[in-house]
Amino acid sequence: MLQFRFLLSLSFLACLLACEDRPKSKDAPDNRNFDISDTTKKAGRQGAEAKIADTLIKRTDAYQDIDIFNQDRAKVRFKDLYGYIDRDSFEIIKPQYTSATRFEDSLARVGKAGKYGVIDWAGKEIVPFEYEELGQIRDSMLAFKKDKLYGFLYLKEPKKPVVEPRYEWAGNFVEKRAKVMRKGKWTFVNTAGKEITPLQYDAVRDFKEGLAAVWINYKWGYLNPKGEIVIPPTFDQALDFTKGKAQVMLKDKTFYINSLGKTL
Repeated sequence: MLQFRFLLSLSFLACLLACEDRPKSKDAPDNRNFDISDTTKKAGRQGAEAKIADTLIKRTDAYQDIDIFNQDRAKVRFKDLYGYIDRDSFEIIKPQYTSATRFEDSLARVGKAGKYGVIDWAGKEIVPFEYEELGQIRDSMLAFKKDKLYGFLYLKEPKKPVVEPRYEWAGNFVEKRAKVMRKGKWTFVNTAGKEITPLQYDAVRDFKEGLAAVWINYKWGYLNPKGEIVIPPTFDQALDFTKGKAQVMLKDKTFYINSLGKTL
């Protein structure tokens, strides 16, 4: 009797082992298959990432030029068109522009079909492509040329120029002032688009350390940001202020002056 029970137990165990080796139905849970499936998903994900990386490397190798990074964007050239990549080499803005600058104040000036506009980091058009020239972006302002005349845009409200095109020449903003010229006479405009003096100078230099050299009646002097003459025009030549002093010339004699006009 005991021998029969032992043989029955062996038969039952053999049956269990045989059943374990049979294929299971699709609905039957299987922890082993779950583990394998999870591993497969991970392997597939890594494979996809590797494929993307390979594509990016090949694409990067195909660029004709790659500029240095500025504000986490680098300008690239592909088939003579410009776009931008990020630091991970992802092509954020595909090459489509005939000219492009580095990003400044999170914006870039780009050209298309002979006209110029401004885009943001994602490639969104901030300033439409309708200008003949665009200056550098400073204090959210930039000069533009349209119909052969210059004006200024305020980039936080780009649809309406802060200064309508009326100047024959306009410079970039330096220390919140920009040079402008009409009919051969010069002055500066501030970031509100207002002229700080009448158009009366024969030549001007950009502001440096709060003073700008201006030329009138064949003599150079210095102007402050309010448009006030603080150093009278008495010099034959005058350079920009650097570290509190400027080089000037009077009667073939060169020397330095301080911001009060005193000889050093």
